[in-house]
Amino acid sequence: LERHFQVPVRLSDEFGVSSDAKEAICFAVFANETISGNPINITSVTGARKRTILGGIYF
Repeated sequence: LERHFQVPVRLSDEFGVSSDAKEAICFAVFANETISGNPINITSVTGARKRTILGGIYF
């Protein structure tokens, strides 16, 4: 990546975020945004017609 894009690539560990925790952190962010009612899809990436809330909370 560094050679192709000519930018430095750094590990999340260098910023205090364990590489083992990245997935858990992402799911926590997704859950928070779902609970808060915030749409977080990127329509230009997903091809979706509109912004929408990702995920659902079921009891």
